[in-house]
Amino acid sequence: MPGLKLTFPYESCYTHRNIDGTYGRLWQEPAQEMHRILGEWEIVFAEGWDLIPDHVAIELFFMAELCCRTSLAQEVEDQKRLQEWQVEFF
Repeated sequence: MPGLKLTFPYESCYTHRNIDGTYGRLWQEPAQEMHRILGEWEIVFAEGWDLIPDHVAIELFFMAELCCRTSLAQEVEDQKRLQEWQVEFF
């Protein structure tokens, strides 16, 4: 098919189905869920940061943050909990 083809870096575009059966809308359930997760883990971005929470860069940053926290965890229980979160998130 002729024309420009774009790949959008937002989970909402691919995993949230609209009422009419199409995909591709931003700020849907995946973005809201990621916003909740970031708040739960007390991850705050600088003022003016304007990416939608389900942008692939933010999701990769969150995964890297979980890995970093796992490597710094002193208690085995904390390490296990963080590893479980990594598997669940991925």
